[in-house]
Amino acid sequence: GQCLSLSWYRGMGHNHIAASFSSGLVSIWDISTTSPLLMEGSSMMPWHSWMAHMGSVISVSLCPGGEERPRYLITGGTDRFFKIWDLMDTMVPTQEVYRGLVSGVRWLPGWSAASVTYDDVYLQGHTQTLVTETGYLHTRCHPVLAQNSTVWDQDVSHWVGSLATVTAAGELNVLVMPPLDKSLVNSRNAIQRMTCMFRTEVDKKVEEEVNLREYKATSDNCILRYRDMPVNSTENDSSSAQRRDLEDITCFPLASITGVVWNNNLGSHLWLASGGQAGLVRIHCVEALNTQSVNDMVREVKEDMKKRIK
Repeated sequence: GQCLSLSWYRGMGHNHIAASFSSGLVSIWDISTTSPLLMEGSSMMPWHSWMAHMGSVISVSLCPGGEERPRYLITGGTDRFFKIWDLMDTMVPTQEVYRGLVSGVRWLPGWSAASVTYDDVYLQGHTQTLVTETGYLHTRCHPVLAQNSTVWDQDVSHWVGSLATVTAAGELNVLVMPPLDKSLVNSRNAIQRMTCMFRTEVDKKVEEEVNLREYKATSDNCILRYRDMPVNSTENDSSSAQRRDLEDITCFPLASITGVVWNNNLGSHLWLASGGQAGLVRIHCVEALNTQSVNDMVREVKEDMKKRIK
């Protein structure tokens, strides 16, 4: 089947890659293998494959760790399940939750948890991004961000501990995760941890009857405006889904933002890139996340790297 998602293992050696397919299959390769059982000419076979879902596996993410071989993995599929797997035994998942049409899954660095975005057709005005605990302490799911449109992609910063999501309505949202020793449910400043970086507006300048469901007609008759939101403004209140934009289904989804990625390179860890249906990529430097604790951590890492070089 078609490959829909890839995940590179952030662990010792960085030698493992997981892939998910439209057939429901999930496979894992060890790119450092020299086993004749896995090598066939210039081709390499996966060391493990299994049917993870009854439908297409939309997203897959390997749990980062200190071991040479990955131990845990999370998947989400069109069968409306997201599942957490122990790679020592994939006969049955360690956790299986029935939600909505999953659009993305990501392991959270430093957490025994993962983030899941999904589109719930029964709660169109209250689609959510949630954090699910993997069972080390609890197995609860915590809603952390509400939207009025489908979340197309998400990414996690390993340096500033923040989750970024993009929606079909053209929004870029950032959530700063709380410390490990604090519960998401009892966090009093949860609202202050959420912000909308920008919104996308489509100004329709239609003087005659045209079919705006086509890309050419929409691009010729509409103006796209990106509205950057001040981080510390009362206008930028992400606490309620009612303040979120709705996707305009009457025209081509020109405003839709379909991809987002953090720069996880040291020194450029505040840069966040997003791109969408319009073919434009926007890059933001999120200086508000450059806190004293982040600066202290970066300084310690740089000093440790200098010692290793010497």
